[in-house]
Amino acid sequence: MAQRRLCEIVSALEFVDEECMRLVLRQMPDHCRDPLESAYPFYLLVETSGSNREHDTAKLEGFLEAAMGQGCVVDGVVAQDEKQAKDLWKLREKVPVALSEQGVVYKYDVSMPQAVMYDLVNDMRERLASA
Repeated sequence: MAQRRLCEIVSALEFVDEECMRLVLRQMPDHCRDPLESAYPFYLLVETSGSNREHDTAKLEGFLEAAMGQGCVVDGVVAQDEKQAKDLWKLREKVPVALSEQGVVYKYDVSMPQAVMYDLVNDMRERLASA
């Protein structure tokens, strides 16, 4: 849906799961704050870089409204200025830092069909739980 509705303005899409989000917020309360009122299993950060900020905002808000209408998205926030955008991305950027402070980090960067993407996360957690 994001690809279809936002294709020409998307510059980045980042997926963060609840466990990573909570870890960042718990370990870095002075640097990061939760942008949403409730916790969710998954978060998607979308960055746009079209030539017209108002156009980007309208498309992003339209995407969010459509995704919520279809039940794909439960909650969302759109940055209203550069500081808010930086604060949202700081959450994503602090994930590896928070994970490193928690213990050993195994990084993997792979491409796969969206339908099975989170299966890899669950499989890796299961395999590494006893490591």
